Amino acid sequence: MTRVPSDADIVFFPTQKPGDAQTFAQQLVEQGKKAKVFGGDGSNNPSQFKSPGAYVSNFAPDITGIAADKAIIAAWKKDNPGKAVGSFGPPTYGAVQVALRATKLACVAATARSSIGRGRPARQASDDPELDPGRTFRWSTKSNDPLNATFYIFQIQSDGSYKLVS
Repeated sequence: MTRVPSDADIVFFPTQKPGDAQTFAQQLVEQGKKAKVFGGDGSNNPSQFKSPGAYVSNFAPDITGIAADKAIIAAWKKDNPGKAVGSFGPPTYGAVQVALRATKLACVAATARSSIGRGRPARQASDDPELDPGRTFRWSTKSNDPLNATFYIFQIQSDGSYKLVS
């Protein structure tokens, strides 16, 4: 805390604990610092990190406001009663679906054993437009990452809500 310059505007705070980002943001205010916390995807939790003016980056938008995702959210909530939908649950669910479909395709294919061993042919066969409404999901041909991945930046509002800013 003491190392944050008084004239700093933003301090990046990488954490997987949203409560720690909230505590850090509160301590900045208590120390009279003007810097706003910029947290990574691990700090994305509106119930725990709600410091007005702070920022959060994430690899996925908040899907609770996307009409096409209502069925996925309802199924997830049925299987996880009382839990809040977070940024990691739906993408993880999607990734598991891709892996399961790829495994099934690899097992059915004549070259199943070599495809599973190499990995890429099975993943390429699992491109799925249903995992991200409005976009087609594809794997990069140069890496093992999703092609054209997008990150989102949210700013925490005075009421604790997250507003998409980039």
